Amino acid sequence: MNFLIGVKAAIFSVKIDKTTLNSLNFNTIDCSDSMVNFKYNINFKKTKGFELVSKLEKNQENIF
Repeated sequence: MNFLIGVKAAIFSVKIDKTTLNSLNFNTIDCSDSMVNFKYNINFKKTKGFELVSKLEKNQENIF
């Protein structure tokens, strides 16, 4: 919830595949590097920070 405008909004959306998630070695994982395994939607700028993104749907495939 964005409390400034009173609307639910996303700054990060990810589709996590259960098989891929279970194959990761959590003892040696680098969390940011592991994101290449998943479809995600994020918009971050050094000058502005996070910006709103659309939520990924279960059947949506055309992501970054």
